[in-house]
Amino acid sequence: MRPPPIGVAVLGFFALVNGLGALIIGLRLMGIVTFGPAETGSGLFFWGLLTFVLGIAYVAVAWGAWTLRIWAWTFGMLIAILGIFNAVMVTLATGNLGTGL
Repeated sequence: MRPPPIGVAVLGFFALVNGLGALIIGLRLMGIVTFGPAETGSGLFFWGLLTFVLGIAYVAVAWGAWTLRIWAWTFGMLIAILGIFNAVMVTLATGNLGTGL
């Protein structure tokens, strides 16, 4: 198997980092993992669950990019759009711009 082009590898790395961060933030918003003060707001468990699922999807995109799967680019774009929507909603639910972004 040939290695991915450098641009694809970099995008895959960023997808992996974003996925791992989303997994941790999702667990934090659901109240399973606590790092620092607890977040409060309406619908945090739902948005935490969505963030956790997005994290899993980003890890899948990273794997797809590194293994040069055809679906990785399209799936990555869809997940990125959903991630922007999720960031706005988490920001509104928590009232904390740092948590949302």
